Amino acid sequence: MSSEVISRLTKDCIYNLMLKGKREDGRSFDEFRDIDLETNVIDKAEGSAKVQIGDT
Repeated sequence: MSSEVISRLTKDCIYNLMLKGKREDGRSFDEFRDIDLETNVIDKAEGSAKVQIGDT
């Protein structure tokens, strides 16, 4: 029962954000997270990269 209540609250929260044109993190639907790409991270590898998307 409690998981159903939490699921319903989550669904309602997401629905209300959608009506406001926002996502959970405050971005609008047409805003992207910052992307940071660093290549040749490992010298001995044939190809390597480090990617950071937003705060992840």
